[in-house]
Amino acid sequence: MIDTNIQSDYISNVINGLTSKIVGGVLKPGDKIESQKNLCIRYNVGTGVIRESLQVLRAMKIIKTIPGKGSFVSDINIDSLLNPLEIKLNFNKDTFINLYEFRSIVELWAIEKTIESLDKEKIKLLGSFIKNMKGYLNLNNDLYIIEDLKFHEAIVQFANNEVINIFYNFLHKQLINYIKIAGKESLKRGFHEHQELIKAIKNYDIKEARKYLKLHLDNSVKAQAMHIIDN
Repeated sequence: MIDTNIQSDYISNVINGLTSKIVGGVLKPGDKIESQKNLCIRYNVGTGVIRESLQVLRAMKIIKTIPGKGSFVSDINIDSLLNPLEIKLNFNKDTFINLYEFRSIVELWAIEKTIESLDKEKIKLLGSFIKNMKGYLNLNNDLYIIEDLKFHEAIVQFANNEVINIFYNFLHKQLINYIKIAGKESLKRGFHEHQELIKAIKNYDIKEARKYLKLHLDNSVKAQAMHIIDN
């Protein structure tokens, strides 16, 4: 059985590769994406990785799939890809879960890159978000959520991949509109997960960091998905 952390890396690489080709103009609106078989060969991955990658790109309206014909680049201009806020999503529970899966894939990939390039300034900044979260935990849920989001955005930004960062920021802004304030116990649990995560980061422990990050993201999507009503 493939390690889920390794699979996240593979999925991130496929998504990054395809979006880079679209942004760079190698693939244009209407162009057909290679078959899943060819993509497996090109990226040296299994069919499950390719299916997950294409599912995320479909959820973000970057590609569309026509049964019996294959997947094609959507009729979306380059300006919209470079400014993803212009992309309009039909938001329902399936879209929400797909975007959260993409968030998880990206962050699990990014946390490793962040730790590999970690320095005192990055540790200080991440630590400041955790400190602020602690201060707001029992006082202001809205401000707590803002510091939480800043923490996660910083992890992806530190990975230093412009294309991934563009789409991550887009999906984060989409998700913010649907995030509901969790109950007190849920917030406390989430804060504990962040404490364990920052501890692992400071210790340069990639395995532990990914463990607590995945735990936190899995718990978050379960809690939030219950509030989404299908259109």
